[in-house]
Amino acid sequence: MGVVVYQAVHGYSEGHRQFACSAELTPSDARLLLVMSDASGSGVTTEGNSYLTGYPLQESGLYALARTWPALEMSRPGCVWTHTLFIEFADLALLDSPSQLSALFKLPSVDSAQSFGNTLLLAETESSNSRLMSSQLSLFERLATALYEHPHDQVWARRLSDGFVDDVVLRLWNLQWPRLRRSFRFCTLTTRDRSQEGMLFDLQLCGETTSRLRFAKNTDGVEATTTSTEPWLAQLVDYANRPYASGFREALRLLGTDMLGGRESVRSICSLQATLAQHEPSAVADAIALVTPPTPLSASKVAREMVASVALSHADILDDAALNYVVDNLDLISEHDLAAHGQQLAGHLLKAAPGKLAALIDDERLSVRVSMKAAVERIDANVVAQNLKAGEDWVRPLLAVRPDLPETPVFWQRTQAKAADLQQAGIKLQAEAQLAAAVLGLNDQLSIESVARVFGSASVLKCVQQLLAEERDVSELRRWVKEVCHQPEAVASFLSHTLALNPRLVSCIAAELAPDAVPNDYGVDPWLADGLDNGEAGKRPTANRIASLRIHPRPERAVQKRRPTAVFDV
Repeated sequence: MGVVVYQAVHGYSEGHRQFACSAELTPSDARLLLVMSDASGSGVTTEGNSYLTGYPLQESGLYALARTWPALEMSRPGCVWTHTLFIEFADLALLDSPSQLSALFKLPSVDSAQSFGNTLLLAETESSNSRLMSSQLSLFERLATALYEHPHDQVWARRLSDGFVDDVVLRLWNLQWPRLRRSFRFCTLTTRDRSQEGMLFDLQLCGETTSRLRFAKNTDGVEATTTSTEPWLAQLVDYANRPYASGFREALRLLGTDMLGGRESVRSICSLQATLAQHEPSAVADAIALVTPPTPLSASKVAREMVASVALSHADILDDAALNYVVDNLDLISEHDLAAHGQQLAGHLLKAAPGKLAALIDDERLSVRVSMKAAVERIDANVVAQNLKAGEDWVRPLLAVRPDLPETPVFWQRTQAKAADLQQAGIKLQAEAQLAAAVLGLNDQLSIESVARVFGSASVLKCVQQLLAEERDVSELRRWVKEVCHQPEAVASFLSHTLALNPRLVSCIAAELAPDAVPNDYGVDPWLADGLDNGEAGKRPTANRIASLRIHPRPERAVQKRRPTAVFDV
């Protein structure tokens, strides 16, 4: 489906007048159209070239793009034919390349002038994407430099004799967002300032034979003679050469719609796009600076979204300032980007600012909270635990997301957590893997005491025995054996009922408890029992246990509860 385009034709017939028009215009706009469709200045027709004029008809909500030709067939000198196309502001915003309108121009004649009273249909097609020729490139750069480095001044330039000037100006028009393009006023050939009351022209070109453009008011305008060396211009030239090869068209539409202002915003937008296109770490910091007050882009939510998304994709190399920017603007980032790069951010926060990561897990912004929890869940438990610190409040939110952390020795080693810390975070201490990790990781006595109390002495001794069977260094486990030896009854029960006791464990217990400190309440001497084996327990000590005991005889006491069945000194 195409875009409706209205048209009008003006020419000479006992004066300059309108021959046909399919658009409904207010009287004020009709008068402006009559003036703009006439010759742009004395001597213009002698140049022998057609030219373009573009301007808005504000009251009618239309943008007028006109082409004017010298009417050489007329006997009166200075006569012109002008074919004007009108497009509604809303439709102009939809066109990727408004310069496509120029394909609808037709040179009127006396015989055909009356036939221009119908509407036209513009079928939008992709532009040819031809690159600017060297002669066009120089003019494009000079015009862009003057327009956007002097955004509040009228710009003029000398028109070359070749026929490519109109194409250059139209390319500049293409590279404007909807609100700017519908207010852009230009004329590609004139000998005087065409501005009307309250309607200044942005860009005008004069012929080669004209010494300079004459302005009606006290201004000389800015002549486009220099070329900027800043990156923004190189970026604009690249987009002019490849309008469909990058995301600039969409970025321009989004940023331009989101920003207030006109020509003064173009450099900022191009600078931002040029910076975001770089891949160096420093580019992220530069992009953040471009959207930080008091820059023009700081008021644009779209610009901040773009920078936040790019910064997130480099989350693993961000410095503190850039990291803070990403964290503060996570709600601006799409769910897709959060899912794609959230783990990078979470991993970097773990190392650089784990407290910030914990805060994001409980963030009031739902999208942030969900994405950060998902990111933390995907990180290896040992990696998470390695970045924890003892006594920090932010450990608890991480535990709520990763209840498997207590199953890693690194968690206990880094946090030296007490049982109450985990219970307050909603973690139930009951799994064998949790106890094994705690036994290997804890060295703080109070923490050992709290965890041993929760699991019980029998479970601790069983765990120690299993670890010893894995050839763990017995010195790592002595604190736990010492702790459970504060409950001799539990030790006695373990010794009496456990099959195949590890000799090194029995040796550790013997080093902590005197022989008569272990009660004999089970009908069998715990030092000699080898477990309840076919009812024969207690008859004789096993060879393993005899070899392992390091118990020395002690002086006789006046009163003894009992004597051990045998004392060995290996």
